[in-house]
Amino acid sequence: MPDSPRATEEVARLLGDPAAYDPPPASVRVIRTHGSFVFLTGRWAFKMKRAVKYPFFDFSTLGKRREALERELRLNRRLAPEIYLGILPVVERGGGLRVGRPGGEAGAVEFLLRMVQLPEDRFLPALLARGEPGGALLRRAAEAVADFHLGAGRGEGVSRHGSPGAVGKLLLGNLEEGAALPAGQRPGEEILRDCRAALDRLLGQLEGVIRRRAEEGFVRDVHGDLRMEHVVFLGERVVVFDCLDFRDDFRCMDAIHEAAALVMELFQAGRPAEARAFLQAYLDRTGDDASLPLLPLYFLHRALVRGKVEGLQAAFADIPPAEREGAAARSRGLFGLAGRVAARERRPRLVLVGGLMATGKSVLARGLAGAAGAAAHHSDWVRKELAGLAPTAPSREPWGRGLYGEGMSGRVYAALEERAREALAGGRDAVVDASFARRAGRAAFARLAGEAGARLQWIECVCPPGERRARLERREAKGASVSDGRPEIMEAQEAAFEPWEPPEEERLVVETSGPKEESLKAALRALYFP
Repeated sequence: MPDSPRATEEVARLLGDPAAYDPPPASVRVIRTHGSFVFLTGRWAFKMKRAVKYPFFDFSTLGKRREALERELRLNRRLAPEIYLGILPVVERGGGLRVGRPGGEAGAVEFLLRMVQLPEDRFLPALLARGEPGGALLRRAAEAVADFHLGAGRGEGVSRHGSPGAVGKLLLGNLEEGAALPAGQRPGEEILRDCRAALDRLLGQLEGVIRRRAEEGFVRDVHGDLRMEHVVFLGERVVVFDCLDFRDDFRCMDAIHEAAALVMELFQAGRPAEARAFLQAYLDRTGDDASLPLLPLYFLHRALVRGKVEGLQAAFADIPPAEREGAAARSRGLFGLAGRVAARERRPRLVLVGGLMATGKSVLARGLAGAAGAAAHHSDWVRKELAGLAPTAPSREPWGRGLYGEGMSGRVYAALEERAREALAGGRDAVVDASFARRAGRAAFARLAGEAGARLQWIECVCPPGERRARLERREAKGASVSDGRPEIMEAQEAAFEPWEPPEEERLVVETSGPKEESLKAALRALYFP
């Protein structure tokens, strides 16, 4: 048979006949997608690639389809070796087509991947639909995915797919492919503009973060297509199957990118609590909270990917009309989700970290800025700079005098505001660390966020007085600190601190008396959990 979409459609039609199998099943159910056909016979499932070519895969010849099935077999055996069994030929026999035996490939007209047919009532969507506890299910799935990620392949050949250039090419290329869908299936112009602006901003800001994570081994050869319908619960075991086989650069990615795919799909399915349960359990298992600033980028990308794929699915004439209509509706919903995320993420974020002395403001601000690739501005450093002093030059003046008098403090806050404004104007998040003791100063930064079109987030660091005093005493004993906080001026600062008032009371309060890593984790999860 010739290599053409019509020819493989005819093969698929003939393989829908139980007589093509030995022994013949009672019935054959055929599932059609934009890239393959799946034949469900009750005990076994068989998969055949379509004779199609897209910018992102090429199954246009029999040889390429055979190679793709061999890759699919090899890659899926990493996660589900008992499910993926082998490759079988399709041969002409007795005036029809038959599924042959291993090794009998002479004259094969097609090839099939043979798998164990999984019980559909144990798939994640079916379990959720029946009302089984979603949080518990997703925590189990998260642990299975995390364990796979922690042991997945890595190295130079893998990490090169996670470089900033490779990631940018992948994400922007996918957006262009979505924009090239037929009229009525592609996203609207406003969504496309917002998505391009958001991707450009996030890729620019996160360039250093993406590069560092690739160098540090966070890019892994993972599943590549982590979706709800690819997770099945078999007794105590969670099986993830049907990985992406056709492009290494689509499958080798930062591990948080893969986690974002399932988080996005759960959100789109109206399961935000389950999405957060999955993400929390995944991060608890991997300890990779520093990856969270990448989540919005990859959440947006996966919504665009799935929107494109569903749009392609809706275009195939051999797919039943009801299924095509369903795919078109899902595509519109996913592009709508992408548009909402992009409208938010195209705007930079202004994070203001305040609180009393020795509450860990500077440490937290540095951690947040480093994880997000944001610009960081610290009042202690700016104060010394404006005074013409070295950063660690001490000031022993009483509270509210000299370097800490009203005049100098006004200059410090004005300089911080101007530097944050410059970062925001360039589309970059800004993190500002200062006490923010005065309502007027807080109000000025709230106005800045509005003028810059930025998303504003207040963080107040809190810590018991005894621990703060101990920190100040340790700092004084060590000497050479940028901060001039001292135990004897603690009470004066507390007395001068003007209480937070609405809408400031919507701030995030971070308790910082424990390890600094725990404070950073709490802040990252509060800021970046969807």
